[in-house]
Formats: sequence, structure tokens, C-alpha cells
Amino acid sequence: MKYHLTPNLITDRMNALNLSERAIVRNTQIPQFQFRQARQSHQLDGHVSLAQINRLATELGISVPELLAPPDPVSTPVPAVDTEEDVQTLVPILVSAPSLVSVAHAARILRWKRERIEAALAAIPAALEGTGLRLQASSGRVKIAASDSPDKAVLHAIGRLQTVTAGLNRSQARTLLRIVNGEAVFHRNIGNQEKLSLGALKNMGCIEVGEKAQYQPTVDLRLVLPDIEE
Repeated sequence: MKYHLTPNLITDRMNALNLSERAIVRNTQIPQFQFRQARQSHQLDGHVSLAQINRLATELGISVPELLAPPDPVSTPVPAVDTEEDVQTLVPILVSAPSLVSVAHAARILRWKRERIEAALAAIPAALEGTGLRLQASSGRVKIAASDSPDKAVLHAIGRLQTVTAGLNRSQARTLLRIVNGEAVFHRNIGNQEKLSLGALKNMGCIEVGEKAQYQPTVDLRLVLPDIEE
């Protein structure tokens, strides 16, 4: 163990008190080579006892705490931040958010510093390349959205596809047959099962509500079944 000394203090005190090196070595019993080394390096070898250090402080007319330099503060290592992992954490949040998210609020929730979340946001555009998504930012708020607005016709076609089934079930077929045959079917005078069938037939584009509030075949269905009477 080495004792760290306040820089230049020994020499300054020797000059102020007109002390000689020989007298200090004699009175403190610190070996001369160690004393000279201490004046140059501001360190005392660990072989020097506390009693010798106390005698040196006395010779210099100061206290031991004044003679010894305070230890260097121990810096707490800061864990390294993996920006790639932060991006993987942040992207799902911003994709699923229904609207723009406050950057400051997200940082508080994630317990991230401002610099950390900004570094992750800066890395997101590169991570989204080729995905059809982009980072949308406005006034301190962000969200991940589609790169381009889809064509309305495409959206309509997708919506129609979602309603397509493998075919009509028995209840739907019976209900459609009644309507095609011209039977008056009103929403108010049917059971729950038939109401479900009517809803499914409407979604498939087979029927619509006519002028008299009764169901009738759609134009598309009439084109497929030309024998249907107007």
C-alpha cells in the first residue's frame, strides 16, 4: 500500500520553516531515499509506518489529514447501452400505438435517459428499411406507420376478401332462396338465426335492403342469376 501525499506540500513546508532534509530524516526515521522519493512522486512507500507519517506531519507543522492527499473518487462504471436491443424494444411499442407517442413519456415509462431513447429513435429508420414501415415524428411525438398510403381499391378488395367464405351454410341458403323467390323478408319479423344469415348474405354482397324495407337480391347477384324477376 502506498500513501498519497498532498503535492509539493513537503517542500513548501520545509522552505517555510527552514527545515533541512537531514533533520527530518533523523527525527522521523524515514529512510533518506524514501523521503526524497516522496518529495518527487508525492507518494510514501507502504513500508513507512503510520508512526513515521505522524512524526513527519509534526515536523512540518501540519496534521496528518493535511499531509495525506484525499483518495481519488471511485467512478461507478456505467453499463453499456445496446442500441440494437433498445430498437427491438421500442419498435413494437411504436407500431402498436394507435396514435403518436410522446418521446418524453416513453422515456419515463422505459426508465431511459433522453440521450438513450434519442439514440434508439435515430437507429430505427435503418432497422425499418425494406419493411414498408417508416418512423413518423412530429413535435416530440413519434409512431411507426406504413411508408405509403394503400390504394383505396386495394383496401376495399381486401375487405371483401375478409368476408368471403367457402360457401353458404344451410340457413343462409334457405334465407337467400326465399328472397330470390320474391318472398317478403323483413328484419323485424325473423328470428336471431335468420338475422345472422341476413348479415352474412349482406356482407357477401348477395342481398340489400330495397325501397320497401324488405330484402332483395343485389345487382351483382341478378347478373349471376339472370332468371330472377325484377
